[in-house]
Amino acid sequence: MRYQHMMMAGLLLLSGLAFAAGPLTGHAGKFTVELTCPPAPLKVGENQLSIVVKDGGKPLTGAAVDVHLDMVEMPMPADIKTTPGAKGGEYLAKANLGMAGKWKVTVSVRQMADMTMDGDGKADFELMVGKVAQNTDSQTAPVSTPPPASPGYSKPRWEWLGAGLLIILVAIIIIAISNRRKVQ
Repeated sequence: MRYQHMMMAGLLLLSGLAFAAGPLTGHAGKFTVELTCPPAPLKVGENQLSIVVKDGGKPLTGAAVDVHLDMVEMPMPADIKTTPGAKGGEYLAKANLGMAGKWKVTVSVRQMADMTMDGDGKADFELMVGKVAQNTDSQTAPVSTPPPASPGYSKPRWEWLGAGLLIILVAIIIIAISNRRKVQ
């Protein structure tokens, strides 16, 4: 019985940590937008952005999804068109990030490519871009910058980590109370 309780506590801990590293989520009008940027951390140079757009939980295919990038500390605007990804509702964009620092990413979603409709909108995100340095082989290698808590993002999901830890604490209290009752 004690083994089962330990397994349950371990699974709860892992589920709390999984929530902390999820994609950035926002709303563009009536659509839900999830932005991921593998690999983490983002680097100066070319990066792949993956955008998943959902309408009421269902993947939105055939939409016009555009990305606008701008550095927060100094203006360096860039507009990027997306291409459909392998999964339904997924759109991919190649972002060439010219400097390390904080970048604002605006994802625009239009349900129909040729016209604006009710429910279309924009979602804003912030990304943190790390530095790269030249090594002796003329290839880029990351400089020792502390990795962000979430893949490439400047705003970690601390609220999810806290919720996961709270769930674990409640589970431990329940286990302790049930063990005390069995002893008595």
